Amino acid sequence: MSQLTGLSVPPHPLKDAVEQNVRASRRVGRQHLLVRQLEMTRKPLRQGRKGPPPPPASVGSQEDFGESGGLGGSGLNASYATLCSPSAVAFAWLDKAPPIRDQSKCGSCWAFAAMGAFETSQRLVNGVTADLSEQRVLDCATANGKDAGSCKGGWYSDVFEWLAAAGTVPHEHIDPYAAQERTCSTQAASSFKAKAWGWVSPKQLDPSVTEIKEAICKYGPVATTVNATKAFVAYTGGVFDERDPGIINHAVVLVGWDDQRGAWLMRNSWGTKWGEGGYMWIKYDANSVGRYSAWVLANEDDGSHVGEHQPAPQPTFTEKYLSLSNQSGQTLTIEMQWYADRNSGDRWLPSSFQTMSLTLASGETVNVNDPTHRPFVVQAKRLKIWATGVDAKWTAWRDTPLNLVPGGSYRATEQDVYSLVFFPNGRDSASTVMNPKAEFEAAQFLYQERRYADSDIAFRTWISHNPTHPWVGYARYFLGVGRYYLGDYATALYDLYEVQSDNSWYAHALYWCGMAWTGLGNCGHAIAFLEAVTSGDLGAPKLWRDAAQNAIQTLSADKGVMCEWG
Repeated sequence: MSQLTGLSVPPHPLKDAVEQNVRASRRVGRQHLLVRQLEMTRKPLRQGRKGPPPPPASVGSQEDFGESGGLGGSGLNASYATLCSPSAVAFAWLDKAPPIRDQSKCGSCWAFAAMGAFETSQRLVNGVTADLSEQRVLDCATANGKDAGSCKGGWYSDVFEWLAAAGTVPHEHIDPYAAQERTCSTQAASSFKAKAWGWVSPKQLDPSVTEIKEAICKYGPVATTVNATKAFVAYTGGVFDERDPGIINHAVVLVGWDDQRGAWLMRNSWGTKWGEGGYMWIKYDANSVGRYSAWVLANEDDGSHVGEHQPAPQPTFTEKYLSLSNQSGQTLTIEMQWYADRNSGDRWLPSSFQTMSLTLASGETVNVNDPTHRPFVVQAKRLKIWATGVDAKWTAWRDTPLNLVPGGSYRATEQDVYSLVFFPNGRDSASTVMNPKAEFEAAQFLYQERRYADSDIAFRTWISHNPTHPWVGYARYFLGVGRYYLGDYATALYDLYEVQSDNSWYAHALYWCGMAWTGLGNCGHAIAFLEAVTSGDLGAPKLWRDAAQNAIQTLSADKGVMCEWG
């Protein structure tokens, strides 16, 4: 049994656990997976911008996972949710987990548990599918001036500490596993290191089921302990439900769960002939499984491997879309030319001697059609525009082109919209520039008065005047919430997505993203955003966390009235 297992629990392993988690939290910040995965929702949103709503995500709905059973039901071949949701009935990181390993006749389970969690984190953070060397860990890993372990036993948190400090590991083919401890090799290792590691529950030996689920979603599979008995060794399939209170002696990895089974999906290091292809379904309360659970998060590499959970760099744009809004109180006839890059050169469109005409009714807002360029909306750097009404003219930009991109270029998640508003008496939003603070407060007053359509115009005008102002994120927040109340859920999301993670209202913006996705009927995405509020350590006030949790419970119980579960 000592050769099959190999866990050596140090005295008082949680002695400095609280301090360790504080350090880890500072290093990770708001970049754990539960928040990073929200970036994945942008793509279907953009695809649905000029078409039907985006497809639903399969999160949280019990019907998605079939009946409990063997591999053909909600087992290893199940179609698990794309987004990790602590509220989901079942979830697993199986598609990101590396192949099952075999520790052979060496008590090195601690090294395999640590590397099983770390390799999966590399796949999640960096898209790296490399097989890394457990032998290098066995030979070289140290923490606090002592070895992390040997074939006679060791401790996985020491490996995490080594990886987060100075330790690096090479690929398996450089330092292959020998099932025996050797002298630490000085051969060059890879640059893959840990960003941080922490305890799932720094104050409790046995984290709750909810805490472990949240950790799996925030950081990936977790290393943990279990009491491996003769019955455990003999496991061949099904749900293991022995409740032996004996001493924990084995380190394993929890990669997912299934509430219908009431069990964790546990990854072992005894090869694929053990259990269900190297995995076990183990009851939540069986044989002390889950005790001393710990997570590790891979450090982002130099950019050569960009994973699906690592936000892509923001592109640079030199043009903006154009939106026109008529708030003049009368119908306007508008003439316009726009300067843009077409066919590898900047030119005036439709031409230097032609204009495009359109009629804009009072109160109407349109994205202006461009018949010369798909996708049929104006994308421009500069704009010549004038308008005529019954008793007034708007000619400020007829001879002096309006600069839509004052800095020449800008970085954003997607191409921005320049909103030009026509006010009474020949005024427009571009020429009516107020003090930034006064203009912002005027827009905020309209929002507080629940005049959301008016505040929308006012905030978009303010952004056009102050595109680099530090309050732009707050303006986007008000725009998004206002659009939500106007029932325009897609536009609400576009604005709320622009509230960056360093904004103090970020958690509040994620709450409204969840509500907007609910409005679109996509409750899978909605729950993902709401759970970032409840479980993402984003500093959301208790009132907001409670509201998000209530929304999650309502959506999870929905039977298709509000939600499309797929």
